[in-house]
Amino acid sequence: FVTIPSAQVVVQWAPLLHRRIQVDHVLVHDPTMHLIRTQDGSLNTATIGKDPSLQSPGKALSNTRGSLKSLLGVFAVERLSMTGATLQYEDRFQGQSRSYQLDNLELVTNSVQIGETASIQIKGMVMPSRLSLEVNGRFGPLQPTLDVSMVDVVGRLGKVEATAKGKVMAGRLELDVQIPHVSTDDIPMDLQLAKPVALN
Repeated sequence: FVTIPSAQVVVQWAPLLHRRIQVDHVLVHDPTMHLIRTQDGSLNTATIGKDPSLQSPGKALSNTRGSLKSLLGVFAVERLSMTGATLQYEDRFQGQSRSYQLDNLELVTNSVQIGETASIQIKGMVMPSRLSLEVNGRFGPLQPTLDVSMVDVVGRLGKVEATAKGKVMAGRLELDVQIPHVSTDDIPMDLQLAKPVALN
């Protein structure tokens, strides 16, 4: 799932006096992540920390909610910074295979912990289209069930700007996405149109 050449971890000193480790900041350099959504919709993060040989065939992969809990365990620190990352995403859901890649990925999260409202900042380059990506948002408060009553995100992909507001309840993401203006010239796909089309 992830390869990390180097990382720095900053812990708080006071909890060490009580034999507890509380991570304050994790800084990760040049990681490579390969995220796979399998045919049944689960993510390969579900196997983090598990030995597949000890699992029954019917439980080799958990459902999407279990996958997200594992992913939350990775990012659940007061502050996480990631620089120079590469994210490879492969979607095999329902038998169709599609691949995407984010290069020069920078990620900063704050307060990704149960009961807190977290913030996230993402910058990167979508390949092979070479479109810049920027995302800023807040979500929370996080619940043990992974329910999130508020998701508020502002993003830009190339020249296309968008906002998204919604929530996550019972494992279902509901979003109201608003795109004020978009042109087919800004979409990295060959739509076989004679002229660009602008939508407002």
